[in-house]
Amino acid sequence: MAIPDVNIYLPDMHIGESRRDATPGVRGFLFQDLIAIEELIKDETEFICSEYIEDVCAVTSNGVRIIQSKYTPRTNLDIKAITRELYYQYIKLRRYGYIGDIIPVLSFHADAVAMPDEATAKEYLDLPAEQRQFTGASAEIKAQAIECIQADTKKKREDGLFASFYKPEELRDFLGVYKMEEVRENICNYRKALGVKLDAFFNPNSCPVENSDNRQELLIALATKLVQERYNEPDQPTDNQELLEHRKIKRKDFLDALERVLASEPSFSIVILSFVDEAYCELVDEQLSLDNRICLNLLYASSNEWVKNNLNSQSEVVRLLNTVSTDLNVPSDSDGPQDLRKALYMCKEKIKTFYFHVWKIKLNIKQETFEECLLPEINEYIAFSFQNQKDWSRRSIIMSSMQDRPNKRVKDVQKRIRSWKERPQKWYLRSTSIRGLGDYSIDVGHIAPARLDVTSISPEQFAVECMECIGIDEGEWAINENCEESIFSDKCKYGGQS
Repeated sequence: MAIPDVNIYLPDMHIGESRRDATPGVRGFLFQDLIAIEELIKDETEFICSEYIEDVCAVTSNGVRIIQSKYTPRTNLDIKAITRELYYQYIKLRRYGYIGDIIPVLSFHADAVAMPDEATAKEYLDLPAEQRQFTGASAEIKAQAIECIQADTKKKREDGLFASFYKPEELRDFLGVYKMEEVRENICNYRKALGVKLDAFFNPNSCPVENSDNRQELLIALATKLVQERYNEPDQPTDNQELLEHRKIKRKDFLDALERVLASEPSFSIVILSFVDEAYCELVDEQLSLDNRICLNLLYASSNEWVKNNLNSQSEVVRLLNTVSTDLNVPSDSDGPQDLRKALYMCKEKIKTFYFHVWKIKLNIKQETFEECLLPEINEYIAFSFQNQKDWSRRSIIMSSMQDRPNKRVKDVQKRIRSWKERPQKWYLRSTSIRGLGDYSIDVGHIAPARLDVTSISPEQFAVECMECIGIDEGEWAINENCEESIFSDKCKYGGQS
């Protein structure tokens, strides 16, 4: 028997589905995006939709995989709720008359879970003791199903559908195809592994990015953005058919889009976005409070938006490199795009550290956007002013970190900054040994641990804040530091000044 086109049934599958905001659950949505990408890699996939039926649905020539994705490290999953939701979608599609394969899937990274047996599933679903099956013509059955799923609460929708259409053999069919697919890697390693898989689809000689690690990082960043673009739905889609077409990503179109981008020089912003994504993924498993998790998610989302809107041109890339680099010389905007792109890759870890610093400071002072306290009128570097948060400095630069030869590197940075028109009064520069006062008028990068009188600081003076009070290492993100008493203060507990 020929399998009817599932596109006929999918528009009605969205009835009763609520729209969700991706921002508060960015961690879960990133995992969902990676699941969507893995489905798109599979040869049998024709297209996928995210946030249309459950988290992801993947359509093949003979059926559909309806997928819930759960990324909850060190947390038990609510298997009852998940089973109810997947059974609800399974029964709904069957009642609409679809006869192709329906594979309900839980893709998860969490504590181990057990597949429910029939007795446990009946308990989860609150099924009646006896078979109860609404009968009638196919149009009447579909109408009854739609009536059930238009109830005002999710539980009423599920209970109504289960009560009207319960057959023990159908429950057994559901349990026979119900899959629980564990992703063992954390989100950071899973993301890297998918980058490697994507790389295998393309000829590396056709891509200007020769380094395989950089190319794979670029590929997974591009793939993620292609999936995320489909969340930006019309404010008022005409109907579910229009929404379906907007959310749909065809496998061939997806791979063709990646190949087109790879064949040309990648944009500056997508390279930087790949670094921001990687930085965020490294923080996904940190044990943050719910408020700080939501705040970090918002900071990550707004950082992405700021990069897309502000780091596209050569001069804007130089602005970022001026901010994070600890080298004497930084490429200028007269250098070619290839040189600037190479410099970005060389500064990748410094750029990630810059974002770690910005995010942790803003978590501490309860700011939810990257742009808050930013000084957009300063073009030579990315400048902030935290004066409204009790910082004494009018202009500050948030840098990366000093590692090898810190004294020489401070001297190099000082030489470079001396020529700027609006020089920062404070450097937020992570170092275990460099803290105190410096002087732009002296061609020597000497930082003295002297006491600062903020009421009489000269235009030539600047302060270096060592950032020892602000933890960004693994396990330190759960700590809320008091910036007013540490990095914003004019007194440093380590002996210099902050």
